[in-house]
Amino acid sequence: MSVMSLEELISIERVELYRTKERLRETYVVTTLLLSKLFKEILIKKI
Repeated sequence: MSVMSLEELISIERVELYRTKERLRETYVVTTLLLSKLFKEILIKKI
């Protein structure tokens, strides 16, 4: 069993936070695109 230094732990945590942030950003983009498409379809049907 190896003991990690505080710097190593912080580095790993930063990478994980960055990955989480990127996943959230991707989810936001996809959700925004889907909502945009939905609103366009609703507007087209109303016209």
